Amino acid sequence: MKSTFAEKILRNVPPHIKPIDYLMDNLDLGRESAYRRMRGEIPFTLDEISILSHKLDFSIDEMLNENKRNNLIFDMLIEDKTPVKNFINNLQRYSNVFAHLKKDDASKIITSQNRISVSFFILNELMLKFFYYRYLYSTNNLPAGQTLTDLIIPPELADFRDEFIARTSNIAENTVMLNRNYFLSICREIQYYYNHNLLTIDETNVMKTALFNLIKDMQDTIIIGYDNRGIKHNYYLSLLDIGANTVNISYRENIVSMFFIYSSNFILTRNSELCKQHKNWLEIMKKHSVLISQSNELFQMKFFEQQRQFINTITDSLVYF
Repeated sequence: MKSTFAEKILRNVPPHIKPIDYLMDNLDLGRESAYRRMRGEIPFTLDEISILSHKLDFSIDEMLNENKRNNLIFDMLIEDKTPVKNFINNLQRYSNVFAHLKKDDASKIITSQNRISVSFFILNELMLKFFYYRYLYSTNNLPAGQTLTDLIIPPELADFRDEFIARTSNIAENTVMLNRNYFLSICREIQYYYNHNLLTIDETNVMKTALFNLIKDMQDTIIIGYDNRGIKHNYYLSLLDIGANTVNISYRENIVSMFFIYSSNFILTRNSELCKQHKNWLEIMKKHSVLISQSNELFQMKFFEQQRQFINTITDSLVYF
């Protein structure tokens, strides 16, 4: 039985285009997944609803009211595709939030970060490969003992990188609260796989270099206040531990929040009250943090010195405890 949303799609898709083909092209879905959504067997995610409402020019609020789903608040990807599709779809869901932004929207993002995200390394082939390898390993989608060397990055993942960078470059201002041990988690993970002979020493050293380069880029941005894309950055060092990576984005009259419950997937909400509460919580966190962008050089120095120590210990000694 078709849902009200499916009926709205049928009414709004251009008459010369088959609705299933339209969904496949615009939502990056397989044919069967598109059919299942139109038949009402699985629901459209809020990201998919957002994309279609923008492209087909209808109101999300109108659609939700028609379906009497005013209590719909959260969106999270339920993984039902191939591992590579799941991994890319999570990146795509994240980048979709940025798809309609423009720097002249005065778009702002404020985040809390306790660990490094794959988004920092989307253009670094080996680091992207490691994040993908780690995802496969953690979801039991690798043969026992398969090394990073033996893994091949799927072409569709490599092809998506430029689109991801283009979409996430349209933020006008970025405010970041960093955990004091920001680099520790990724260092632990690299060391874990290295100690289990799943990474070679050469691969590990290349990743160490990538982490050192990230530190340099962060320092350059902190000193200048802007990155090489012209995005303004306000970096804060939290004096309290940060529990999870969270993101709050506001632009024009819109606001959205994302909560990363684990590294590759997140809960997204566009509920205005929840998003405003989240943003207020992030603003309060700033009171327990030290601004290190263009200021507080001593805090900068001590923070980055500690992160470099974490990186140096990857192949030297255990950092687990």
